[in-house]
Amino acid sequence: MDFRANDPRYEMVNVMYKAGKIKFFRDIFKYIPKTRVSQDMGIKNDRWNVLADHLEEFDLKQMFTMCWLFRISERDMFELIFNEYMDKRAKYEKYMPEN
Repeated sequence: MDFRANDPRYEMVNVMYKAGKIKFFRDIFKYIPKTRVSQDMGIKNDRWNVLADHLEEFDLKQMFTMCWLFRISERDMFELIFNEYMDKRAKYEKYMPEN
């Protein structure tokens, strides 16, 4: 059985992405709790929080699993993660001293 059917919030992520309400990876969790996703992916909450803070540590298998959960294409998931990564990087670089 497809356990996504047990939680309609997975489908809501797809709907909100298509509606343009999700621009960054972090926006997904306005519609479904991180704990629900981490449990369904078999990732401990502590580890999930590390991954969420350091997006580059997600492996491809984890990203593809999220694509399946949220019914979002691989390209779209990469875009969400890339957008957030660049946003965090820009904020970090803003405080870096110039050489």
